[in-house]
Amino acid sequence: VTIDTTIATPVIPNHTTATDSGSSDSDGITSDTTPDFDIVCLEAGSIVTLVIDGSDNAIGTCTNAGDTVTLTSNAVLAEGTYLVTSKERDLAGNESPVSPTVAVVIDTSTVVAVTSPTNGNPIVGTGEKDAIVIATTPSGATCTTTVLADGTWSCTFSPEATDGETATANATDIAGNTATGTGTVSLSAQSAPDMTAATDTGTLDSDDITSDTTPDITTQCTQNGATITVYVDEISAGTATCSSDTDTPVITLAPALTEGVHSITFTENPEGTESAPSPALSVTIDSTVATPSIGPDMTDATDSGSSQADNITSDVTPDFSLVCTEAGSTLTLYIDGTANATAICTAATDTPIVTVNANLAEGDYVVTVKEVDVAGNETNASPNTNIIIDTTAVVTLTDPTSGNPSSGTADVNAVVVVTTPSGATCTDTADTSGNWSCTLAPEAVEAELATVTATDSAGNVATATATVELCTVAAYGLATYGGASYNENCIDEALYDDALYDEALYAE
Repeated sequence: VTIDTTIATPVIPNHTTATDSGSSDSDGITSDTTPDFDIVCLEAGSIVTLVIDGSDNAIGTCTNAGDTVTLTSNAVLAEGTYLVTSKERDLAGNESPVSPTVAVVIDTSTVVAVTSPTNGNPIVGTGEKDAIVIATTPSGATCTTTVLADGTWSCTFSPEATDGETATANATDIAGNTATGTGTVSLSAQSAPDMTAATDTGTLDSDDITSDTTPDITTQCTQNGATITVYVDEISAGTATCSSDTDTPVITLAPALTEGVHSITFTENPEGTESAPSPALSVTIDSTVATPSIGPDMTDATDSGSSQADNITSDVTPDFSLVCTEAGSTLTLYIDGTANATAICTAATDTPIVTVNANLAEGDYVVTVKEVDVAGNETNASPNTNIIIDTTAVVTLTDPTSGNPSSGTADVNAVVVVTTPSGATCTDTADTSGNWSCTLAPEAVEAELATVTATDSAGNVATATATVELCTVAAYGLATYGGASYNENCIDEALYDDALYDEALYAE
């Protein structure tokens, strides 16, 4: 009888070189999804088990102690990292602890891309970290590099590639996977320059229309140490040195640009050979704008009252017609110097209408307009437009007497109309002191109610009433009105001489 109660710990499994594909056959990185592992036997007749990520995977039998059993993963492994161990069970049934762990990476694909368009030197692109990239062209230009940790790569063709040909990049990652990318070689700079948003003034910071006569221009490098030169209308206007292959130097143009449209390009000079100019950027310099020569005009529809051109209105949010001088500019209406409403000019001949955006109280106001063009230039204020907001009218009527003028007060220039039920009427306009007077015709009837209606210049209406009193010679004879109270409105020296008027008889 043999008593056997122990078994040793197995050694670490060994990923076979035949299935450890790629640039190294000992790095545990492979494109083989069913890799093989060598396991060393501890005892004759024992059973060894391959364990992947803690799960039993494949088994084998040991003929002799010290034998090497090769086990193949019995399942296709997806891309990823796995922890591989082994264990052994002897003839007595003792099971060993698991062996030390070996990490295996399954990597079945790779990627590579060429930045397009490709500048002749260097060629740049992206790929999988540590992959080997070989770039070639039909003309025989070639270069080799390794993808950096950030997934980018670059290398310089030798000899220089030919403009317009196709560059091909072949990448092989450390697992042995391959990929191909292509791009068209261009010996000009990669893209057009761009004006910075900070110096692209005005309505938009991306329209390349500015009032800044020395704007900043962003360029693009493709090779560390190269010299970038910016040209304005083919004349050098500034330089910068590339601090990396992907640097984007900003260059302030000098001298100051004149008003108008300019063509901006740049070149790159990496090793004493200047590239062809980049695509052009069209820049418009606009540093002036004309002050509006016409003030805001209140519209006829909101200039209420007797005149549609006097700027006196009862409308507390009147409309104003404005005049544009430049397409794309912004007009701002000012009330007593405070910005109130805005409009956009779609053409230089536009006449947009804006509405005052808050109710105006009764009173006098000064209305102006300013214009800001697309380059950000702001005009001075236009000539003043003086307006009056008038929302109420007033009128008074003294007690009218038949045969004598009716009179009262009203707003200056108000049109006054007096009427009675019997058909008597008269009209007048209040003078500069606000007084009015008119004689009813035909003569009014005693005791009927006279109504006066006043319409002021803003169109506001007011009314007042009074009772008509009759005044005739017969009516005021001594016999009839002895001792009665006398209405002094009826005293007319032409009709009633001093003899008839006796203060003792006709007390006021």
